[in-house]
Amino acid sequence: MKILIIALSLLVFSPAFASDILGPNFHEVEKGELYRSAQLDGLELKRYIKKHGIQTIINLRGAEPLSFWWQQETSVAKAMNVLHYNIPMTAEEIPHRKNLIRLISLFDMVPRPILIHCQGGADRSGEAAAIYQMIYAGKSKEEALKQLTFKYRHIAKVKPAKRYFIDQVWKGDDWMIANYDPCKANYKYYNKKNSYCKDGDGEEDSEE
Repeated sequence: MKILIIALSLLVFSPAFASDILGPNFHEVEKGELYRSAQLDGLELKRYIKKHGIQTIINLRGAEPLSFWWQQETSVAKAMNVLHYNIPMTAEEIPHRKNLIRLISLFDMVPRPILIHCQGGADRSGEAAAIYQMIYAGKSKEEALKQLTFKYRHIAKVKPAKRYFIDQVWKGDDWMIANYDPCKANYKYYNKKNSYCKDGDGEEDSEE
């Protein structure tokens, strides 16, 4: 029992450990359109790009030019002629308005198939996959919420913000563009003291 508890703790609090032990958490969201994963190493990334014909990578961890994983990922993308974008999202909070608009704008314009990933592939990737399904695949909230389950290593009691956003906050892409502003609303799982609310900006997303 103690071993099981330790393993579950590492799964929840150390996405890198989970990926190393359990694999890259790679899944098809919509065949030929969208795939999701944990952070992939260079060899894994090359393999999945070739196998699924990936044309675009959206990194939900944000740009980290000094980190080896980011250097490796952008190098592989460049070598294989795959577009690469960075959006700095977080697993603990609902999305910043700017980042959510950027994500949907990329879904609209970039060539498919798309690979979205975060560190463990559980929370940020699950939220983005659920949003994609509702907008582009006509899925209901109930269907889309399946992207945020233990199958994908998501544990709602530990990281509740993502299911809360899809289930309780999301009202469609038109609503998102016209009305969604967590800096001015009273949503749970959002810290209004962040830089996005203070100056209307934040870490810039970028293309590599």
